[in-house]
Amino acid sequence: MPLYIDYRPDSLEQVAGNEQIVTALSNLVSRKEGRPHSFLFTGRPGCGKTTFGFVLKNLLEVSDEDFHIYDTANTRGIDVIRGIIDDMKYSPLNGKNKLYLLDECHMATTEALNALLRTLEYGCPEHCYFVLCTAEFDSIKKTLREALGRRCARFEVKALNPREMTDFLNGILKSEGFEEYPENIISKIISVADGSPGEALNALDSVIELTDEEEIIKAIEGYIYGGKEVIEICHILVNDKVLQKWREVSKILAQLKVEDVERSRRAMLNYFEKILLNKADPSVANMMTLLTESFMYTGRAGLTLTCYYICRKLEGLSDDIPF
Repeated sequence: MPLYIDYRPDSLEQVAGNEQIVTALSNLVSRKEGRPHSFLFTGRPGCGKTTFGFVLKNLLEVSDEDFHIYDTANTRGIDVIRGIIDDMKYSPLNGKNKLYLLDECHMATTEALNALLRTLEYGCPEHCYFVLCTAEFDSIKKTLREALGRRCARFEVKALNPREMTDFLNGILKSEGFEEYPENIISKIISVADGSPGEALNALDSVIELTDEEEIIKAIEGYIYGGKEVIEICHILVNDKVLQKWREVSKILAQLKVEDVERSRRAMLNYFEKILLNKADPSVANMMTLLTESFMYTGRAGLTLTCYYICRKLEGLSDDIPF
């Protein structure tokens, strides 16, 4: 099994970092009266928002059959909320409670969020709980954002700092049978993960079977840039000698086999960041802006459209690109 699955926390004691949230959740869930029925976790991607949802599942004694997860980026309409409201009428199948986790809830429609808010305020049975997760809380309409803040126990999940990440990785490595592991490799993984425990485990998973230190470094760098296809796309975008950029980039995108499109987007950002740190280049900064703002969390189609817009702008064929 992948490390991020093997080492996903089952309890608050297993959560790395965010001690204040761990303490607060422990106190809230232990209440016999006045326990909140809705929890809102905000914070940057990969910091552990949904992990807290899985931990709450166990704390609230929710069975697998009564734990419902919704990717709101793909199921964002009011019909989803109506389905939840209908399901709430029924008792749990096995455990004591039901839990509904709405990931990336900022992607839900205004109509859906309004229906959800009414449910949270007036119609939440004793056996039903909600976990809302979002990396873009500020993108929600102000009135809805304020209402969610009032009706949910809100927690801002922080990325792990280097010390916390070092302790976290050393604990994993010890559990995997490594009494010692090169410090420079751990530092490299920490740099790649950028505070995300899940990203750190994915990077570690890609090298944990390797023994040669040079091979490990190369593998981690390959992980950073997401493979040769992503590097090829970046090369084309920054190479002034390639005139028909979209024609070349579209060929690569058509063949690109990527399970995690957002990882490819982050890989491109890492590549362009290194260029920008070495030389001030407005065109590179513009590419980074488009990759970070306009099309995040829109899947493969969003990555394709982002690359198309960048190519059109660099080829001088359009003035209406959003940067």
